[in-house]
Amino acid sequence: MARKKLKRFTTLELMLSTLLLVVFLITIPLFVLSARDSLKSEDPGTAVTPDPGTTVTPDSGMSSTPDSAECPVVNELERINCIPDQSPTKATCDQRGCCWKPQGTISVPWCYYSQSHGYRVEGDLVKTSAGFTAQLDRLPSPSLFGSDVSNVLLTAEYQTSNRFHFKVVLTDQNKDRYEVPHEHVQPFQGSAASPLTYDVEVSKQPFSIKVLRRSNSRVLYVLKTCLGIRA
Repeated sequence: MARKKLKRFTTLELMLSTLLLVVFLITIPLFVLSARDSLKSEDPGTAVTPDPGTTVTPDSGMSSTPDSAECPVVNELERINCIPDQSPTKATCDQRGCCWKPQGTISVPWCYYSQSHGYRVEGDLVKTSAGFTAQLDRLPSPSLFGSDVSNVLLTAEYQTSNRFHFKVVLTDQNKDRYEVPHEHVQPFQGSAASPLTYDVEVSKQPFSIKVLRRSNSRVLYVLKTCLGIRA
């Protein structure tokens, strides 16, 4: 019985067969890796999710965007510009740890300070013969202009029924501050005046102080330390 002649493959057929084999060998590992990654992402034990409300700190040391609790709805007239030195962008606003709300007119800051900037009152107000004192500590937040002072002392005096005097004194041991002497402004030596025609309100965190006229509760003066205190 005569043997059948084996079919000879042409050069083109051999090249195509080799190419298909190479593609097949490459596809199998890729398919296996893809299936393994898919299973890993579905495994709840391997997913890493930040806790709700947690501020994630990048390696650069700058805090990320404050959460909603630190960025309450603020009247447009009360916003303090967090990027006065350049055109505002969300990226710069996030880097400075401020609040980004692009709304309102062009004169209203789109990036403004959050409640994580400024100082807080450490402990209770300490009553003195002339008024009170308070120790202020800087809240953890990105440094915007450098040379920030961590600890300051607030001294307040009810000097007369119509005059309230307060002063911020640096208490940071690593910071020296020179005060220009004034021949006509001497330290107050008296006691707290009474009765007063004004009321003083102090918010602890973030620290702010407000002076109101007692007769009609009209706000006469407001101080907020969100800009920070620098030596």
